[in-house]
Amino acid sequence: MKPGDRCGPYVIVRELGRGAMGVVYLAEHPELGHRHALKVLPRELVADKGAARRFQREMEHLARVDGHPGIVRVHSAGETAQGAPWFAMELVEGVSLAQALREGLPLEARLDVLEQVAGALAHAHARGVLHRDVKPENVFVAKDGTARLGDFGLSRLALAPEKLTRTGELIGTPYYMAPEQASPAIGKPGPWSDVYGLGAVLYEALTGRPPHDGKTTPEVCAKLLSAAVVPPSAKNPAVWPELERVVLRALARKPGDRQPHGGELLSDLRRARAAAPKAPRTPDLVTSASDTSGERASARRSRALVLALGGAAALSVALAAGAVALVTTARRDAERARAAGLERALDEVERLTAAGRLDLAQERLVALEAGEAEAGPGRTDELTAARARQGAVARALE
Repeated sequence: MKPGDRCGPYVIVRELGRGAMGVVYLAEHPELGHRHALKVLPRELVADKGAARRFQREMEHLARVDGHPGIVRVHSAGETAQGAPWFAMELVEGVSLAQALREGLPLEARLDVLEQVAGALAHAHARGVLHRDVKPENVFVAKDGTARLGDFGLSRLALAPEKLTRTGELIGTPYYMAPEQASPAIGKPGPWSDVYGLGAVLYEALTGRPPHDGKTTPEVCAKLLSAAVVPPSAKNPAVWPELERVVLRALARKPGDRQPHGGELLSDLRRARAAAPKAPRTPDLVTSASDTSGERASARRSRALVLALGGAAALSVALAAGAVALVTTARRDAERARAAGLERALDEVERLTAAGRLDLAQERLVALEAGEAEAGPGRTDELTAARARQGAVARALE
């Protein structure tokens, strides 16, 4: 497509970028005056049923996880006159995390970004969606410091059978791929695979390199399946023990040794940041060792790139000092209501277990755990008791 072409109600302004599964254009709605990013399946792939299904699946999964400020938002969809599917997304100015790391994003800002992405994964996992390609190029940082997780082109539902790949085909990017994505003998991919991906991104944000490096995909995969991860503090002394434990747990080779979903990784990361030393022990700027003069030049050229991102603005509520007691009571009531909802959900998990529907019971429990972690800690006795029961149910399903 070229500038001036129509695509549904939109007029193409210019191309923003392209990948294996789509071309992204800057497009304008002439009647409303709104600008969006338009992702279109390339014409040469329209007849490819697998490619068309992946494109459709990305739209469906983005709609399924809509509403989180850290995930791209879809506004509308359709087909071109030539039959190529498209969907329109909100525009936000910013750069990829890969570029931000090359340009020396400070450590605290890096951790802010990754905490937001962990929250986005918690939201997706609670709705049964796996991303499967978490990497710095798919994390975008807006000018205001907010982060978005984009490109759900490889995503799928947690319990859906994988029918769109060929036998032996790798799903994901080797540097950030979980061991079970490289070798089915390790285990079954799931939310814990996305946890590994974000753990690898966190490792690179702290050390300047991914946990396993190499010049070829087979070399990286061989290290992924056999080599131990070098503790990040060995490469960057500014990494404190609590943060290192979070990273190494996320990068455990066995899926069962990792945080089971994005919600628990988010909780771990928050606790580690709360335990950060008061003053950094070394300068915290870590620039990727892969940065070359050519990459820096490319980064400068692409600084003004408008990315196809989505999100919602955070809502802040100002409370007068005299209303503190009312707020405390309301919070306690909300926690008790959440505890009651948690108990009802656990009843459903136990009914499914008793009926022999273990896969569905496990899916509901994973979603429940992710939602609880995203909601944050509670303080009432009812919620504490419900969470203790939740742990017992989880152990029974292991």
